[in-house]
Parts: sequence; structure tokens; C-alpha cells
Amino acid sequence: MRDVPATGVIAASGGNHGAAVAYAAQRLGVPATIFVPAITSPAKAERIRGYGATLVLAGERYADALAASEAHAAQTGAMPVHAFDQPETLLGQGTVGAELEADAPDVDTLLVAVGGGGLIGGIAAWYAGRIKVVAVESDGAPTLHAAFAAGRLVDAPTGGIAADCLAPKRVGRLGIPSLGRMWRRR
Repeated sequence: MRDVPATGVIAASGGNHGAAVAYAAQRLGVPATIFVPAITSPAKAERIRGYGATLVLAGERYADALAASEAHAAQTGAMPVHAFDQPETLLGQGTVGAELEADAPDVDTLLVAVGGGGLIGGIAAWYAGRIKVVAVESDGAPTLHAAFAAGRLVDAPTGGIAADCLAPKRVGRLGIPSLGRMWRRR
């Protein structure tokens, strides 16, 4: 585990990642500042506050909250915890695959929602081709589809809101290698 500075941790989130970071920070006794877009559901915002984190509304979309969190981290020295493009986060998201396999070992196909690609990247890495992992994303936030269509990371249109804020501009660079192997097997 990395040493957490006295200024704590910082994250941008549509809600779920922020709640997880806030919970972990509370358990570790470190401060957490979570940046969310204005479209974050009140229930998710309350969950973040309930774990003792400072909640900051920043912009209309996830990308706005991410930019604000990065600027704040640079000013304060707080440790960023990226929602989908950080090794530790992907490792944690991969544990979802381990839990699913333990609960349902005979599954041969798994549908996974895509926002920034961390969850599906972690799950795909866990299963390592042993089952079919299918990406599901909204037409209003086709981040993964745009990356595969272009053959590289690109900004995707985020005209719609998918499932409470799943609308980053692009998928993360770290989830793509495991997804790329999965994609080529099709």
C-alpha cells in the first residue's frame, strides 16, 4: 500500500467509485475529497458524505469532475485514486470477476457495463479468455466502441447520460490491453 499524504485521497466519480473511495478512506482514517458532476444522483452523493468525505460538485459531466479533481490534487498533494485508469483500481475491479466466478462457476458469458473501461478491463483480465465477456454501453456514451473503431484511445461523444453518469470522454489506457486481447478473439 502506498503512503497516503496528510492531505488524504481525492477522486472523481459519478458516484459509485466515490463512495468506495470515501468508505476506504474512512476505514483508514484519512481525509477524502470526492469530485462529482452535478448529474450525480442525490442518493450517491449522500452515501459519499455519509462516509465522511468532502463532496465537491464540479461541472456537468464526469470529465469536468475529473479535471477539477486533478487540479485540486496538484494544489494539495492529495493522492489521486482514478476511477478506471490506475493499476490499484483495476486490480480491485478484477476482484469482481473472482467473486462472480466463486458465486457462479458455470457462467460462460458475462455482460459488463462500460463507462471508463476499468470494471470490464479488470473482469476480462481475471477471466483471461476462459469465458466470453461482453461489453455493454449506451449509445449516448460509446467510449469503448469509439476506441475499438479507431484502434486507439479517442474522445467519444457523451450526448446522453448512461446509468447515472457513465459518460467519461474516453476509456482508460490501462483496461485496453486486456480488452484488446478479448476483442481480437471474437
